Amino acid sequence: MISLHGLPLSIVDYEGFRRFVSSLNPVFRMISRRTISVDCLKGFEEQKAILQDVLKSNKSQVSLIMDMWISNQTIGYMCITCHFLDDDWKLHKKIVKFAFM
Repeated sequence: MISLHGLPLSIVDYEGFRRFVSSLNPVFRMISRRTISVDCLKGFEEQKAILQDVLKSNKSQVSLIMDMWISNQTIGYMCITCHFLDDDWKLHKKIVKFAFM
């Protein structure tokens, strides 16, 4: 849910979120921000390895697109996206790098 909706890791510290989770399952033990961070990084590494395998076996070429922008808080961002077609001609778009500038 955190990565799907772009929620902050600190959501597990919010009293309202804790109450909500407890109402769903009173015996659930809330996990820490550290655990969530480790799990997210593990999932990222797994998806990275899958993408690398797909790109190695893919017969089509890839297109890399870089985009840069500045937020309302004057924070700079850079994103590199890889576009490619699979063997069934389905278009795929994957972020390969996202960085603060």
